[in-house]
Amino acid sequence: MSNYTVSPHWLFSNIENDKLIILDASVKPITGTANSIDAIIPKAKRFDLKNVFSNRESKYDHMLPEPNMFIKELQKLGINEDSVIVVYDNQGVYSSPRAWFMIKDIGHKEVYVLDGGLPKWIENGFSTFAEYTTAAVTGNISVKDKPRFFCDANYLQEHYNNNSFKVIDARSEGRFLGLEPEPRDGLKSGHIPGSVSLPFNKVIKDGAFLDNRELKAMFSGLADVNRQLIFSCGSGITSCVSAMAALIAGYNNVKVYDGSWSEWGDTRNNYPVTLN
Repeated sequence: MSNYTVSPHWLFSNIENDKLIILDASVKPITGTANSIDAIIPKAKRFDLKNVFSNRESKYDHMLPEPNMFIKELQKLGINEDSVIVVYDNQGVYSSPRAWFMIKDIGHKEVYVLDGGLPKWIENGFSTFAEYTTAAVTGNISVKDKPRFFCDANYLQEHYNNNSFKVIDARSEGRFLGLEPEPRDGLKSGHIPGSVSLPFNKVIKDGAFLDNRELKAMFSGLADVNRQLIFSCGSGITSCVSAMAALIAGYNNVKVYDGSWSEWGDTRNNYPVTLN
């Protein structure tokens, strides 16, 4: 158990804890081959990032939901102020960090990502269910802190020329350089000017995070530990993987650009783009 993740063995050992809430935040990747595992960890409830825990009125995928709605949906899952939340996904570490950042952003203290996710759970021989658990009673979780983990395009533009932060792009290097097509329609090729490429799959191995020494070495080549890091990707999912890796590496001033390339690269918008 760390400040950010728990192991499958920790979760197995603590699964009977009455305060424990397990959330499955799996989504199907828009690129690459989706993991076919569809089993469910015992006691898990569905954290539906696409259809419930996102702003359905937005023209962009996975944008943050309206705060009051977000809290009500968390309460429907039976989450209380003192709940210990473990989030996982069926890819290993893919969409679960997005759920972690969303819940952490409202100030909930005890929330963790299952390192290695469902594949590592099964690999360790632990049992699975075929159906999700439903909450018997409504929870009492509430907002306890001001949001600090997400930013919008206006924030990037306001700080664009003062070199106060470093933007890190979690998409593939090919998409970053404009050499690979974007998987979503209506998007330019390239990247945010001044940003650097760090594909999210570089901070994980076999579906789990690299250890903190490896991550520290990786991030030290990109920015000073005291510098603010803003993470972007295609639609705000894999940027959270890289952002959590930065936290593990000791970078505490971290934000996720919610709109990511879906917004910045939208041909209808006039944000500057670089191809080299």
